[in-house]
Amino acid sequence: MGERMPRLWCPPLTHYTADGEVDRDRMAAHWRFMAPHVNAFLVPGSTGDAWEMKDFEVLEVVDLALRLAGEMKVRFLLGALKEDAPATRRGIEELLATLKMKTGEDDPIRAMKASGVCGFVVCPPRGNGLTQEEIETGLESVLDLGLPTVLYQLPQMTENEMSPSLVARLADRHANLILFKDSSGDDRVALGADGPRGLFLTRGAEGRYAQWLQETGGPYDGLLLSTANCFPGELRTIIDLLEGGRVSTRRSISRTA
Repeated sequence: MGERMPRLWCPPLTHYTADGEVDRDRMAAHWRFMAPHVNAFLVPGSTGDAWEMKDFEVLEVVDLALRLAGEMKVRFLLGALKEDAPATRRGIEELLATLKMKTGEDDPIRAMKASGVCGFVVCPPRGNGLTQEEIETGLESVLDLGLPTVLYQLPQMTENEMSPSLVARLADRHANLILFKDSSGDDRVALGADGPRGLFLTRGAEGRYAQWLQETGGPYDGLLLSTANCFPGELRTIIDLLEGGRVSTRRSISRTA
């Protein structure tokens, strides 16, 4: 979107009232707690119940995120986490229609920029029997929308994994593929010799935070972490220290975070 990609992202929790409704006040308070340290969010992500939400609940959380993003000057990704490619495309189109309606902008990119939205997050189609070719075909149909898109490796939900070479092929063919997130814990794409080059890589698995980043020889450009809901300040400090070259202090914080 013409700006530097944030290095620390958070998928915020979705808070609920005792009646099971989205608790807007509690969510706003939580965002205000995180915003001084994390200025980039994924809404809704797995941590925010994206896989369990009905479509109207997703739109309610997105509506709140749009308001909070405007107040706090933060950016975010919109999650379209569905079980197959057609549902993913429909989810993106519904989210984009919301952005256009809210901003009055008919052009997709202008509507996204006016909303603080950097892109749409998608997973491979679900199924442990899918071949890499079938996964690739499904993701191609989503990337063909031409919108800024993030691929999310989440085998805990999709029951499969994108190979390093598959992600590399998609990155080579689609300039609108802007970011890859891996929460598998195995890091095969980032560590693979035939993995993507030039694609912004973020790690979603927890632990050894500093050691996975490029300043310490790791393969990742940034972090997209559920724990940023709880200790965003410590995670921000690790990145700030790395960028400032203060390696020994960083190691101490990373061990305790």
